[in-house]
Amino acid sequence: MIKPFLVIIHVLCAILLIVIVLIQQTKGSGLSSVFGGGAAEDILGVRGAPTFFQKLTWGLVAVFMLTAFFSAILSPRRTVKKPVIQSKIEELMKLKPLQTQEEEKVPFEMPVGQQEEKKEGN
Repeated sequence: MIKPFLVIIHVLCAILLIVIVLIQQTKGSGLSSVFGGGAAEDILGVRGAPTFFQKLTWGLVAVFMLTAFFSAILSPRRTVKKPVIQSKIEELMKLKPLQTQEEEKVPFEMPVGQQEEKKEGN
């Protein structure tokens, strides 16, 4: 009963995260500052106070991670099934071999040496 509730919160959180991240203003040059394209402030990471959208993003990230964690815990454990090829091989091993018409016509005969031993034993 709680699993669908977690999934709904998780999906809504994911959609809100996408929207909030796209709404936010970019920070500038990004990785290009590491390779000499930015000012010293960009490299050292000088920032102002976090904005409302930054706080909202971190809050949504926390909710997203928690819902993912709890839905993983609450999901049912599944047993590992045999691979399809292995089950097919086991089915084939249970089948009896087909007999040809020649095998049906020729009766089983004991080898010559064993026939003589059997007659002497009786």
